[in-house]
Order: sequence, then C-alpha cells, then structure tokens
Amino acid sequence: MIAHDKFIQKYDYNPETGEFIWVKSKESELNGKPAGYYNPHLNRWYVSTGDSKQIPRSRAIWYWMTGVLPEGYEVVHINADSADDRWSNLKLVTISEKRRMSPRNKRPYKGVTKYGRDQWKARIHVNGSFKTIGVFDTPELAADMYRRFVELTEFVKGKVNITAQQVDEHIAMLEKILPSPGAN
Repeated sequence: MIAHDKFIQKYDYNPETGEFIWVKSKESELNGKPAGYYNPHLNRWYVSTGDSKQIPRSRAIWYWMTGVLPEGYEVVHINADSADDRWSNLKLVTISEKRRMSPRNKRPYKGVTKYGRDQWKARIHVNGSFKTIGVFDTPELAADMYRRFVELTEFVKGKVNITAQQVDEHIAMLEKILPSPGAN
C-alpha cells in the first residue's frame, strides 16, 4: 500500500455522498471520474492501491479517511449495498463478525445454532468439543444465555481453560440463578 499522504493526493472522497473519484491519475482523462471498477461476480467495487494491487473500494475509503488498514479486519457496508460508500454506512469488523453478518449465515448470534424446526441451541466450544448450554424458543434467548454463560465463566474471546465438568457446573448454576423463559 502506498503512503497515506500520496494516497489522498491520488483520490478524493465525499463522506456524505460516498463518491470516491480520481484526482491525480496517470491517465488524465480519468481525473474527476469515479475511481475503481465493478466486479459483477463478487458484487464489489475495487480500487488500485498504487502498487499494482487492487483492494475493495470500501477498504480504500477506510484507508483514505483513517490512514490505517488493520490486519484481520474488514470494512463492511451496514446496509449491505456495496455501491453505498457513504462514511456513515461503513463499519470496521473482524472477519468472524463479517461472517455472522452475511445473509447466507443461518446463525445470527455467536454460540447459537438452529435446533430442529422451531428452536435454537446455545453452545460453547470447550477443549475441542461443543457443550450445550441450553435449547430455547428464540435465537435472542439462546444468545442471551450464551452471553450470560460467557460472563459467568469469565471467558476471554470465547476461549478458556476449563474442564467439561466445570462447564456442567456452570450450566447448572446458570439455570438456577438466571432462569430464562422458553428454556428447555
């Protein structure tokens, strides 16, 4: 990636409209025109980084506005419209957050999976296997129980050094002190 000061000289961006245009192009006829190209197969706009690489236009805009492109993070469109590059519509998320936001994702919350036809299971990954926290009528209830379990056991980013027996004890304790309607 080229230096930020050179990058902002090459392009201009209007945060309110999302317009990202050429300012200083080798091909002068591009100056003042929208920067980048649209890839219909990926439904994304791409922009040259100045070092013979292409990146999604939303990432280029993030770099233009902030001067950084953090590793392990993606820039997503809040309204899922890849052509809407207004600053208020862009959000920096982790790759796992991006996967959860995908319309193809059937698991709307971390630690929650569909169970049967009308129920949702809250579960946690411990020492190489999944442990069920409970089964609930709505994904929101399952997500709430997952969140409470994580808080109760003081998990850090979903990882903890805990035995299966301790997980069972925590689940039993959670069921006693935090009863939740719709739990099975």
